[in-house]
Amino acid sequence: MNDPMTDRTLTADDVRAKVFTTGRLREGYDLAEVDVFLNEVAASLRRLHQENAHLKGLVADPKTATLLIVNAREQAETIISEAQDRARALEEETRERLRRATDILAEAHTAGVRELDRWRTGLEDQLAQIKDAVATS
Repeated sequence: MNDPMTDRTLTADDVRAKVFTTGRLREGYDLAEVDVFLNEVAASLRRLHQENAHLKGLVADPKTATLLIVNAREQAETIISEAQDRARALEEETRERLRRATDILAEAHTAGVRELDRWRTGLEDQLAQIKDAVATS
């Protein structure tokens, strides 16, 4: 059994015009809720049909389709170029930070070595004084 309604695309008017039968003693769905929902579905279908028609019009015109492809490629190239520029800038910034951190570490190492030398010299002097004191006593 082929239902003629299933062989065609449902439109917003079809949804809006749909009437549901009610059961005895008001059994079934709340009619107000059904109406609200059907209005929402009809509005959605209307928007989708309009958008679909617009898109079909764009694709149907080869010049428009070609222009869309060209624009998409240009946008893609711009995005890629900007991403590459940003990557280079981040790489340079990272290298500069690494250089500064290396300089700070080298300065800290040098200061640490100087401090250790100062302590060693001081301890060697004290050891020499202790040896002299022991030798003279």
